[in-house]
Amino acid sequence: EFFEVVVKNKINFLEIIVPVLKIKNTKLTEETIKTFAGLQRNLKRYKDINVKIILKGLSRFVPLEIESHFPNLFDGFILKGPDGAGIVSNRVGNRTLLEDQLSVLQQHPNCCLITTGGISTGKEARMYLDNGASYVGLGTIFAFSAESSINNDSKLAAIGKQIERFADTNQNAIIFSTDNIDEFDSNHTASLEFGVKSVEGHLFAGTGITNITSIKTVKEIVKEIINGM
Repeated sequence: EFFEVVVKNKINFLEIIVPVLKIKNTKLTEETIKTFAGLQRNLKRYKDINVKIILKGLSRFVPLEIESHFPNLFDGFILKGPDGAGIVSNRVGNRTLLEDQLSVLQQHPNCCLITTGGISTGKEARMYLDNGASYVGLGTIFAFSAESSINNDSKLAAIGKQIERFADTNQNAIIFSTDNIDEFDSNHTASLEFGVKSVEGHLFAGTGITNITSIKTVKEIVKEIINGM
């Protein structure tokens, strides 16, 4: 059982992604509210052993609505902006990530936010932290580090490229090539594997890719970020 795995491995944090999360006109649907009610009951035993529960959301409406219906159910929220790798949905008014962050904190000033999506420099990280984020998340810049398992040719090919957005799913990705990839789309496992192993297929990436000019080690990246803050 998963609970036993958590206890045995002394896991302190769990990130929750709810696949049936549905929002209509910026409000949770009844189906989703019922899902979270059941989740609340299931999470109690984790919270009883002081495991912190983080909810990953794809819009500012997730923490706003969840806190309204289930206050303090989650210890933190990952607030993902439109410039991050992968998919971002349920956005209204084309607000920036900073505007989303301020919107959440205005209504829930004590909400723990992990703000992420397109952040790749110390200056950007400092901006979100100075405006109330508890933490910031940086992904793409580390995905293309020297230690990353992505094929080095793919890393080098990504330098200088711009992200593209799949029209049907709003997923951000770098597209290398559609050659020899059947049914090429945003969720096709083969195309992702090609992107990781060779300069074909695609890789999910955020706009932070524009700040990658060379392949650096994680240590070098962290040092640059800290110095930029």
